[in-house]
Amino acid sequence: MPSPLLLRPIVLAFLTLATASFVFAQDSSPATGTLAAYPESADGLKLLISDVFTAMKAKDQQKVSSYFSSMTLPEHTAWFTKTFGATEGARMDAKYTELLPGLEKNLQRIFEYARKENRTDPKITMAEKAGGTSGLEGAAVKAMQTPIPLYMADGSNPKREFPAAIGDFFYVDGAFRFIPTQVLQALSTAPPLRLRVAGNVQEFKLLRRLTPDYPAVTAQGTVLLHVILAVDGTVSEINVLNGNPDLAKAAVEAVRQWRYKPTMLNGMPVEVDTTVLIEFKR
Repeated sequence: MPSPLLLRPIVLAFLTLATASFVFAQDSSPATGTLAAYPESADGLKLLISDVFTAMKAKDQQKVSSYFSSMTLPEHTAWFTKTFGATEGARMDAKYTELLPGLEKNLQRIFEYARKENRTDPKITMAEKAGGTSGLEGAAVKAMQTPIPLYMADGSNPKREFPAAIGDFFYVDGAFRFIPTQVLQALSTAPPLRLRVAGNVQEFKLLRRLTPDYPAVTAQGTVLLHVILAVDGTVSEINVLNGNPDLAKAAVEAVRQWRYKPTMLNGMPVEVDTTVLIEFKR
């Protein structure tokens, strides 16, 4: 994407039994100066994100702030150097240092955006080996000199076309740490940034639209396509999500020749992950 890229919490509660972590997570209070310890797993991050949304719904800003402040990397310069090497680590650390003063506010905006359309069901994917993940996260995994899992989090809602991207996390020193998209983009091997854009929004940027030829069949209906746009606005990838096979073939042949106005972010062109709905009717 462009699932595209973009950005939690926890502090240590020193537990003698690992199995106690889930229970402790529910009973922790920022008034004690500590937050819960979440296990190093996809389920652990999912629980953490759910707890952040719960605190926001309760309007417990003190607790929310505690979560966000705990998402920063301790000793970040040493960590980037150890994990990504001296050259790439320095590039990433410079960007992280630049963004660090506004990191908590950035996290607040990310979570608030997800809450606007109730996209609060956490979905976690993991990248652990180079080659198993594409895009920006894949480049990050490949660049690691000391490999550790990279967790990618989204907030979903079954009624919405796309999830809300929450961000990328590493588990460092007993906690999940948020890494802004711009930090991963600082890698010399980073691919172009990819944004997810709703199909009805991206349609306004169409510069050239070829109408599909109606196939010699009696079928009518709609075809939904998943489309990736290159930085110059051309269609680089198409996948059929649903629709009659004959109609889908005609839709793909036409949409492949469409051209969009390039999408810009901070003055730089980016790839776009979107959908196209084609209707066939006599």
